[in-house]
Amino acid sequence: MKRKIFDIPSMMVFASLMLLTSCAGLKELNKEYTDVVQPQIDADTYGNTAVIQQASKTSSLGDLSWRTLFNDHYLEALVDSALAHNLDMEVCRKRIQEAEISLDVAKKAFLPSVSLSPNGSITHIDGTTMKLYDVPLNIDWQVDIFGSLRNAKKSQRVLLERSQDIMQAVQCQLVANISSLYYQLLMLDRSRQILLKTEEVWKESVETQKALMQAGMSSRAAVDRLTASYYSIKAQILDNETQILTIENVICRLMGEAPHKIARGVFGNFTPPAEVGIGIPLEVLQNRPDVRSAQKAIEAAFYNRQVARADMYPKLTLGGSVGWMNGTLGEINPAQIMLNALASLTAPLFAQGKLSGNLKMSEIEMEIAQKQFVQTVLDAGNDVNTALIEFQAADRKGEYLKKETESLAQAYDATCELMNRGRANYLEVLTAQESLLTAQLAEVVNAYNKASGLINLYIALGGGR
Repeated sequence: MKRKIFDIPSMMVFASLMLLTSCAGLKELNKEYTDVVQPQIDADTYGNTAVIQQASKTSSLGDLSWRTLFNDHYLEALVDSALAHNLDMEVCRKRIQEAEISLDVAKKAFLPSVSLSPNGSITHIDGTTMKLYDVPLNIDWQVDIFGSLRNAKKSQRVLLERSQDIMQAVQCQLVANISSLYYQLLMLDRSRQILLKTEEVWKESVETQKALMQAGMSSRAAVDRLTASYYSIKAQILDNETQILTIENVICRLMGEAPHKIARGVFGNFTPPAEVGIGIPLEVLQNRPDVRSAQKAIEAAFYNRQVARADMYPKLTLGGSVGWMNGTLGEINPAQIMLNALASLTAPLFAQGKLSGNLKMSEIEMEIAQKQFVQTVLDAGNDVNTALIEFQAADRKGEYLKKETESLAQAYDATCELMNRGRANYLEVLTAQESLLTAQLAEVVNAYNKASGLINLYIALGGGR
């Protein structure tokens, strides 16, 4: 014996009426995100100083690959290793996987929910045993009339794109950090060469002054003064070696490796582009991962607001069950086929202010995202402005420091010659040596500042991809 139960509730008719009377609301809920809700980027984001106006180009430095910009196979190997093994990059990859799973779940929300819930009971009353069971297969399907599921899926898609932007931001910062530390190592190597050479000169000067003192042509004060300067140089060499080891350890950490010696090139091989163009703000800053991420935050907030709006409308759910149940109270068999279909319409009337509160909060979140986007763009423009000024200042300063070093080297040679002729004393030679050392080290530091400024400008323009 088979029994068929099929029920079509009257609320299906009510649902149809609700749909016909909510066309305006349905149109509002079906709106798509557009750039109209996104604040526009000002053309003067970089600032209006003359130095920037002269350097502005249509093409951007940020469009170059970091491999093309740096062109150093030692640095390239370090960056590749860091991108492959850096733990922050690994976390970003895992976050992207999480976002992909969340998007997949949001897509599958359009499918029916199927569950199996068998149950049975045995009841003994007055000597009579009643055995009841049913094995229903329950099916529920939410009809996405007002776009709640659709907007939730779009929000998850945007969050996935944001995760990818965050990963790119981490990658850009990693490229910048490795590059900056690498050039610090080259700078310290060059500084160490200068210090070692100066140490030799100082040592010879000390020996010379000792010989002159024994010959009665110099004093103990002159020897002690030169000796103190000599030990000062040796202390600077030790500091230099410590800094080199520290930076090597930091690079190894960024690569996810135990501390070891870092293979590297020679300071001075880095040649920046002849012309540094920063491009138009509207076109360039949108290539920055943090700016794109801020844009995605507005888009995600928009779709979350749409979901909150959709929650204010009724939800239509189609459901049913199919399965088997026993035919008599005292026997397990024969079984009967059970078929049931239903539809439910849930219309929110009063939910303790939660739905209206969620809608208001989603609107506030969207306003916050818009303001954060504006601040991100302002910060990005400030980064470009600062990095460009630093790079250009170091570039111009390098010419002056080079001439200063050349002049001081000539002055030192001339002072040594005068002292050999007896026309200059040890104090003049010492002063010339210290001035030359200071100028040489300043020139090396400025060369690093120029490379560092270019790296910062490159990243500020959205490079590092």
